[in-house]
Amino acid sequence: MVLKATENYIISENNDFDLYKNVESKLVCGNPIKKLVTIVIPTYDRNNLLRESIKSALQQNYEDFSVIVVSNNPNSTNNMKEIFTEFKDARLSIYVNEKNIGLAGNWNRCYQLSQSEWVLQLHDDDYLEKDFLKNMMGTISKKKKIDMLCTSREIVGIRKESNKTNDCIRFLKKKFISITGPIIFKLNAEDYLSILPGSIIGAVIRREKVIELGGFPEKYYPALDKYFLTKFCYAYEAYCVHFKRNLINYRRECNLSLKSDIKRILVLQNKELADFIIEVYHCGKTSKYIVMSNLVNQSIGLKKNSEVEYRKLLSELDGEEAKQVISNKKIRKFITLYSVLLIGFNKLKNKVVKSK
Repeated sequence: MVLKATENYIISENNDFDLYKNVESKLVCGNPIKKLVTIVIPTYDRNNLLRESIKSALQQNYEDFSVIVVSNNPNSTNNMKEIFTEFKDARLSIYVNEKNIGLAGNWNRCYQLSQSEWVLQLHDDDYLEKDFLKNMMGTISKKKKIDMLCTSREIVGIRKESNKTNDCIRFLKKKFISITGPIIFKLNAEDYLSILPGSIIGAVIRREKVIELGGFPEKYYPALDKYFLTKFCYAYEAYCVHFKRNLINYRRECNLSLKSDIKRILVLQNKELADFIIEVYHCGKTSKYIVMSNLVNQSIGLKKNSEVEYRKLLSELDGEEAKQVISNKKIRKFITLYSVLLIGFNKLKNKVVKSK
């Protein structure tokens, strides 16, 4: 699928909420209550991990919130009832879809079922620190106009990123924020050319804006969250905050994007979206270097996992320049280093705002 380089893509009237409007989500446990924030947890047959996610949500040291779980397995009613009885919390309610509506469909259903002004999407394999909502909503309350607030995540589990470079970055970040306090980045659609912006994981979003945009686009799976966030940042006020420590924990080993065939599609979709952004916003050489750097990093990761999928990627990529960058080790190293320096410089120069 090729994106048409026009701003009409960003402001399109596609409404993915309509795709499964005839599929009912049955309330099987609890009574939904209207609070300022709803923590929504879309799930499919990961009951043990789901228990940990629910537990972390209910343990928040913030009062004005509720929790909604939406199971995409029509045969999970008994399991959901069992999980509900373990918590016995009035803030928790659980729905079960009468048929599987896919990942995007279930994400969108979560926002439809929420009654809150703000929604936090927590995946069933991730979990929160107890002061997550307190810090995020405290930051939101200080901004006059904000529609989405992302934050950095802590990778946990067997695929935890632990090496000298990452450890050094964490140390410097902790020291810097201990002096300045939390820092906030204003996000624009162009920022999604890089790997720095926040993720949908741990994003607190104004619900009405998600509804206005038509939800997460099913046709762009598996990169649907990046397409959605690009679109959101174009249309509304979006920020990313960094605290002294990360407040949401992300299990990378449970992510479908680690599968080699999915990863190959992601690389192609990310490149396609990046080319689209560059053309629409008339981005310069800096942006092109960033795109190439991402392409290099993603393709190297793919090659380590599967030589077959890597070869498929090379055959499917458009442009000799992209193929040459991936194949030449010296060019790869130069572009990666140069783009990292450019990203850091631009962020410090233009977008870091000290939180008051």
